[in-house]
Amino acid sequence: MRVIGVDTETFGLAWDDFPFLASTHDGVEGRVWELPAEAASLREYLSDKRLVFHNAKFDLQKLILAGVLERALISADRIEDTEGLAHLLDEHQVKKLKHLAKTYLGEDNAEQEEIRKAKKVVAKEQKLKLSEISYDMLPPEVVQPYAIKDAEYTLRLYELFNPQLEQYDDLKQLYADEMELCLVLLDIEAQTMKLDMEYLNAKVREYSSRALRKELEIRDMVGEESFNPNSSKQVLEVFAELGIKLKSTGKIALRGVDHPLSAAILELRHLRKVLSTYLLGLQQEQKNGYIHLNFRQHKPVTGRMSSGGREEE
Repeated sequence: MRVIGVDTETFGLAWDDFPFLASTHDGVEGRVWELPAEAASLREYLSDKRLVFHNAKFDLQKLILAGVLERALISADRIEDTEGLAHLLDEHQVKKLKHLAKTYLGEDNAEQEEIRKAKKVVAKEQKLKLSEISYDMLPPEVVQPYAIKDAEYTLRLYELFNPQLEQYDDLKQLYADEMELCLVLLDIEAQTMKLDMEYLNAKVREYSSRALRKELEIRDMVGEESFNPNSSKQVLEVFAELGIKLKSTGKIALRGVDHPLSAAILELRHLRKVLSTYLLGLQQEQKNGYIHLNFRQHKPVTGRMSSGGREEE
C-alpha cells in the first residue's frame, strides 16, 4: 500500500473548526486540496493509501468533519503518526513538527518564516493581534507551500523514524497500541460532555470573589494599595523588608517561609489557577452547555496523558 504524508490547515483549533485546506505528499511531489470543494476528489485519492500524519488525531478529526474520511473505514493499520513515533523513540524531545524537521531533516523552515511575515502584514492591515490571525486569512501563495512542506516533513520523518522503531519488538507493540488508542480517543472526543452550567457559573462567581478578597487582604497585609502579588520583583522586595531573603517566588520557596504573607500569596495563586485554568476554561470552551474533550496523547514525558486545548502539530 502506498504511503503518503497528510496535513490539514483549519479555520481554528476548536473541535468544530473546519479545515479549509489539506495537503499531501507522496515522496515525489506535493499537492494541496481546497476544502470542501475538493473533498470528494481527496476522499478518492486517499482511499487506497496508508496515511501518515503528525498528531494524527487532530487531522483525522478534521478530515472526518470535512467529509473526506469516514470513521467506520479508518483502522489503526492504515494510519501512522510521526508524533507518536518520535515520542516512543525519545519521550523527552520536543515533538513539534518544525522542530523535528530542523533537528532530523536539517530543514530551515523557510516557509514558516513567510507565514510569520504574512501574519504581521495582515495584522497591521486589519488592526488585529498576531494571535487573532488564522491561516485562512493569509494569501494562498504563502499558505500552500507551507502546507505542502508540512506533508513532506511528515512523510520524511516517518521514513526516518519507522525503521528505527522496527528494530525493537517492544516498541513496535507499544506503537501499535498507541495507534489503537488514538482511534479510541478520537471516538471519545466526538462525544460531547454535558456541563452543569448553573453550577459552573456559580463557581466562577465564587472563585472570582474569593480571589479578589484574598488579593485585597494581601494588600492590607503589605500596607500598599498598589502592591501586585503577581510581580516577583515586588514580592521579593516586600519579603526583604520583612528581613526574609528569597532567591525566588516559586511555590517551593514560599512554602519554606513561615509567614502569613507567603501562605496568602500561595492561596491566591491556587484560587486563580482553579479559576483561570479550569472554571473559565470550561466556560470559554463550552457551546450550549456541552464540551468536546481533548486528550494529548504524546505530550507528557511520563507516559500518562494530559488534556487541554487542541494543538495542530
